[in-house]
Amino acid sequence: MTRILGVDPGISGALALIDTDIWACAILDMPLEAGTKGKSKVSAMGLLNAVRAADCEHAFLEEVHSSPQQGVTSAFSFGDGYGCARTACLAADLSTWTVRPQVWKQAMRAPKDKKQATTRAAQLVPAAHSMLYGPRGGALDGRAEALLLAFYGVLNLKFQPARALRVMEFPVA
Repeated sequence: MTRILGVDPGISGALALIDTDIWACAILDMPLEAGTKGKSKVSAMGLLNAVRAADCEHAFLEEVHSSPQQGVTSAFSFGDGYGCARTACLAADLSTWTVRPQVWKQAMRAPKDKKQATTRAAQLVPAAHSMLYGPRGGALDGRAEALLLAFYGVLNLKFQPARALRVMEFPVA
């Protein structure tokens, strides 16, 4: 059994799991907990539990950096989420690859624009369409990018999809 995890870190990020034995995928929103000043933050323990429940061998984590447009608080929060995700993957003893957005997006032919990246994910995995858009049709880009990262992992590890991916429930601990 080979399961590959894609992780888009951050508050609006997600985890996507692809099982290459049954060619199915699952998506889980980033586990969150209460932070300071009424804001949410990535839950380190929730993330570790989710990664362990996924029972996968490989993880592809988006390598993120702060940008000049971010404020100090949001940059710190973003870095904290990335650190939690990386630590959870390593603590679960996964083969973990960090991949720059420019690399995986080019390989997956995903545009820089997050809404268009969601469209690309829906093209590659049509069965996941309802998980990639909210009830009013808004793009859930964290889910889409996590799914694209997992799919990038499938291709990077030289798996050839035997059929179109179907949707499964994300495993729980």
